[in-house]
Amino acid sequence: MSTVITEAKTAGLARVTDPPALLVRDPICGKEFNPAGAAATRNVDGQTHYFCAEKCVAEFDAQPSDRATRASQDTTRTCH
Repeated sequence: MSTVITEAKTAGLARVTDPPALLVRDPICGKEFNPAGAAATRNVDGQTHYFCAEKCVAEFDAQPSDRATRASQDTTRTCH
């Protein structure tokens, strides 16, 4: 893991911080989150899908034909 060194402008000191996390989007509910916190993943056709909750991965597994396309078009869905 790399770190980022930034300058604290008011104190004139350098501090070490973690780099910003890359976010992934749950294909069922659309939530963006850090992939390190994924409840589950699925690999389909060479693409890894990340899920924020078990409920989302269960729905993904139950809808094999149009799961990602249909879910990405529905912006009102929520897993919480």
